Amino acid sequence: MVKLVEYKRPVCSPASFRAFKIKKVERLKSPEYAVDISGLEVVIGKSGILSGIDLRIKKGEAVAIIGPNGAGKTTLIKTIMGLLKPASGHLEVNAEKIAYAPEEAYPYPEMKVSYFLGWIASLKNTDPKTVSEFVKKFELEKHLHKKFKELSKGLRRRVLLVQALSGSETLVVLDEPSSGLDIEFKLKLRDILGELKRKNPAKTFIICSHETVVLEKIADRVIVLNRGKIIFDRPADDVKRLYGGLYIEKLYEDLVRESPALIEKIYKRYNENQNDN
Repeated sequence: MVKLVEYKRPVCSPASFRAFKIKKVERLKSPEYAVDISGLEVVIGKSGILSGIDLRIKKGEAVAIIGPNGAGKTTLIKTIMGLLKPASGHLEVNAEKIAYAPEEAYPYPEMKVSYFLGWIASLKNTDPKTVSEFVKKFELEKHLHKKFKELSKGLRRRVLLVQALSGSETLVVLDEPSSGLDIEFKLKLRDILGELKRKNPAKTFIICSHETVVLEKIADRVIVLNRGKIIFDRPADDVKRLYGGLYIEKLYEDLVRESPALIEKIYKRYNENQNDN
């Protein structure tokens, strides 16, 4: 087992975590959903970032949210996490524990990786053996002694993924999880996510990315966000039947680079063929 440094003392004040606290809702309107959103609008400054977002995510569902840079993916994630306050609409998160790997995160530069993972495991009551397994999966054994300031962007990303994926949280939220990873680890992350989904069918996953390779083995549902609005929302199996291999990448190209109307024509033709059969 990979040895982690035991967490013994706090390294920051509880006030530092106030923004991450999630209020407990005594009466949930939709207990069958992990996330229930309707009419959500988010305004930052004078700019409307998200508009008219309606999104329900069932417990145990793995949702891939794709879209180009600036589409509003990170804003949606931060709003779900309680880090941004919506201007209007309904937002309900039904999960006692949430694992979160943000797009940009810079843990304490002087902290060693082993101490960080041990600290997080202590806070989350995660079995150190499970953390060690993920350390090996992400090939971090040789980097545990290093400080965060000594890590490359890709290594920092791998450490953050270990802390997010090794816990027992019922909701896992990943924002651009492949950012900074080379192609080898993008493929490895794809396989790890697929395996995690198979072994934990009750876990809910929300994964935002503009790189589609990591999503192919985990997504139950594909959502395309563009210019602050959901322009496409279909089961992954439907998309797979239409496109075959690399179906999310091909869908992304048609929807974002071409026209949403093109996909609707394809679905109409597909449904007509199904009816004829």
